[in-house]
Amino acid sequence: VLRRTAFNSIVDIQILKLTQTHIQQAINEYSKTRAYKTVINASAFLAIVLKEYRPEFHYKLNLPQKSKAIVNIPTAKEVALLTKRSKNTAVYLPILFATQLGLRRGEICALTWDDIDLERRTVKIDESLAENEFGILVRKKPKTLQSERTLPLTQDIIDALPATCEKIITIAPKTITKHFAIIAKQLGLKCTFHSLRHY
Repeated sequence: VLRRTAFNSIVDIQILKLTQTHIQQAINEYSKTRAYKTVINASAFLAIVLKEYRPEFHYKLNLPQKSKAIVNIPTAKEVALLTKRSKNTAVYLPILFATQLGLRRGEICALTWDDIDLERRTVKIDESLAENEFGILVRKKPKTLQSERTLPLTQDIIDALPATCEKIITIAPKTITKHFAIIAKQLGLKCTFHSLRHY
């Protein structure tokens, strides 16, 4: 499992020969190219493995400090450019959900037709789609009750909903981020998809 997920520098070391130094070096290396939350999740998973197969082994790690991300919130003009450029692409509807309703990409990808009420013109948000430690997309409940909400649909979103697809959003969260980054770069913008929900 670790071979497919994290800490490649220690996967070939026998578990009984692992030392605190090995683990600390692996985490230091892994954190160079991973987000804070990803490092924390991978470290927690490693702890579970070690507790199961080497319960007598105790270690203490220095985990990376969480840095405060700088969010480049787009202007109204930039949102208009992004919306226009993304028209007729797979990220057009996700951009509308993010800018007009403040949804996160995981919440957007988790939407089903059961969440949409066209008669009342509302959308229910009560799940999120995210990768687990094995890289598999899974549905999960929001972290807080405040994240479960029902919001009014805008006319732009209603008009953009697919007419024939079984799924509302057909691409994965990472794909949204990747495609959005391409469009933003073409327009010379520094905002990320996540920053759209703060618009």
